[in-house]
Formats: sequence, structure tokens, C-alpha cells
Amino acid sequence: MRRLVFGLALAGLAGCTPSENLLLTQTAHSDTVWSVAFSPDGHSVVSGSWDATVVVWDARTGRNFLTLIGHDLPVNSVAISHDGTRIASGGTDKTVILWEAASGRELHRLSGHTNAVWCVRFSPNGKWIASGGLDDTVKIWDVVSGEELRTMAGHSDLVSDISFSPDGKRIASAGGDGVVKVWDTGTGAELLTLEGHDGYVTSVAFHPDGRRLVSGSGDRTIRTWDTATGKQVLQFEELDTPVLRVVFSPDGQHIASGSNDALIRVWDSGTGEPTLVLHGHGDSIPGLCFSLDGQRLASGSSDATAKVWDVSPRTSD
Repeated sequence: MRRLVFGLALAGLAGCTPSENLLLTQTAHSDTVWSVAFSPDGHSVVSGSWDATVVVWDARTGRNFLTLIGHDLPVNSVAISHDGTRIASGGTDKTVILWEAASGRELHRLSGHTNAVWCVRFSPNGKWIASGGLDDTVKIWDVVSGEELRTMAGHSDLVSDISFSPDGKRIASAGGDGVVKVWDTGTGAELLTLEGHDGYVTSVAFHPDGRRLVSGSGDRTIRTWDTATGKQVLQFEELDTPVLRVVFSPDGQHIASGSNDALIRVWDSGTGEPTLVLHGHGDSIPGLCFSLDGQRLASGSSDATAKVWDVSPRTSD
């Protein structure tokens, strides 16, 4: 599929009382917030929007710190380097922009994709940026020089999401062709193709120990995979709506998913059982990110807002 189109959230949710876990709502954007990322210290969140801006804001109060303007068309993905010094954004204008996090100064504009950039990620060591997009490729770039290092071509449709393994030696990519691929970061060689989804794969993420992957799909399922064999480990209960985003908690014990029904679900990663449902958005949720301590979850939505949620463990009296 060449274009991801997501409908409105279920009509009945619009009048729901927001979950008590909701900490704040950020309203700086005027269009879909497609991507969010926590800073390593948890003090700020970066959001990228189809209004073509990147906003850096206080994760406790929602106050804007910086608005980064440089893309000519919608911003589809944002990422923060593991040391917190750089921000990357990918846009429909076919570019990846690397920014200085403290000042918002543009450091590099990376051109090489021949269609919209749909996803960007920093490598764990901070030396590389990976990007994927509507030209069906994954590219790796040098952070310091901005040089394109290699291109991985193997998908037959858009690359909707990418994830580095914790050691940075592998990259997983989610495709509109319905498969997940795993690549060697250093050589660009294709290592695995994971087949099982019946629709486009919207999202993929490595477990913090690197031994598993999670994927979400337009086929309304979430699946986990063994990264050594490529075999499916678990399929979660099928939802009534496409899954737009999946992320592991930092301890690997939970998976959060955002979907087209305006709900965030938190799952036990080992059993696939749901443990928490968060409601408060008024439309689909394509952006999700855990804080590094695992206590909060940031979300971005087609309702043009970003939110921060408390997902810390609750103890019963």
C-alpha cells in the first residue's frame, strides 16, 4: 500500500472521561501529531506533526521550549539521540533534518530518499541515524558528517517503522508489504524476513534484551518474534481496529500499543494479556514513547494533541 489512511476514532469515545492516568495534554500543534519522543532525562518531549513543525516541550507542564521549523511538508517521525544532544526529524519533503537539541539549530539536512521519509531512529551509540520511507528503503547516515553510508532495499512497499537492536548491530524494518525484515547494520545484508501478518506492518520494536521483536499491523494484530530464528512467539488477541504503534517498556515487561480507535493499550509482553487501557484522545494514536524510567508514556494523535500518561505500577490497598 502506497498511502496509509486512518479513519476517525470510534464515535462513542469522544464523550469518554479521560483516564485518571492522564497527566497533561499538549496543544501546540494544529494537525496530527504523528511521532513523540522523550528526552533521556525525562524532562522534555519532542513531537513531530503534520503541521510541518517539531516542538520541544516540558514533560511536566507542557510548556513549549522550542519550535523547530525547517520541513516544508508534514513531519512523520522524530527521535532524540541517547545523550540528548541531537534531534532528528523525517518529513514528507523527503528529507531528514538533524538539529541541536539545546538551541534548535539545524546541523544537517540529509537528502537521498526519493519519496517521503516515514521514520527516523538514532543508533544506541549515537553515531548513525537510520531512516525509512515511501521509497521502500532503509538508509543509514553518519551523524557527524551527514554522509549517507548505505541503503537497504528489500521491501516492496513503504518502510513504515524501524528499530535498532540494543547493541546497534541490527535494524528491524516494518513494511507496507506485510513483512518485518532484520538487517545487519554494518553491511546492510538482509538477515531475516518475518512473515505472518495479513496486512501492512505499521510498527516494529526490539525488546531491550534484543532477543525478541514486537510488530503491529493493519491486520489488527500484535505479534512477537524470536530474533534468532525469525519464528513467531506470540500473537495477542485480535483487536477491532488497526494497530498503529507498538513500543516496549524499558524493562521489557510491557508493550504499549496505539490504535485507530483512540485507545492506548498496555500489555504483558510475556503473556499478551492486557493490563491497562488509556482513553482521552479523540482520534487515532500513531505516536507512542515510554520515558526511560518506564513511569510515563507520551502519545501523539490525529486529534492534533500530545499527551503524557502515568503508567507507573499501582499497588492496591
